[in-house]
Amino acid sequence: MRSGEKHYLIAYDIINNKKRKKIADFLEKELFCKRINKSVFIGCLDTESYLKLFDISRQTAQAKDSIIIFELCGKCMNRIISFGGIDIEPKNTLFI
Repeated sequence: MRSGEKHYLIAYDIINNKKRKKIADFLEKELFCKRINKSVFIGCLDTESYLKLFDISRQTAQAKDSIIIFELCGKCMNRIISFGGIDIEPKNTLFI
């Protein structure tokens, strides 16, 4: 994780298929977040990326939809336990 970046967990429930795909593609292809479940992503975002996510979420979510963004501290990241074949480490995390 680079300076100024924070870990986020993003979960959504969007009824419209086109809008749901738009959010998923944005998270994966533009913000380089990692899908850890069908509608759950994890990623390291700087302030600019977070604000883009905030804007697109606000524009996309309708009354029956939900997009939830959780900020995860380092301590929380170290306490994540996963079972099965998923590695929860965000794609855009760089270890040196």
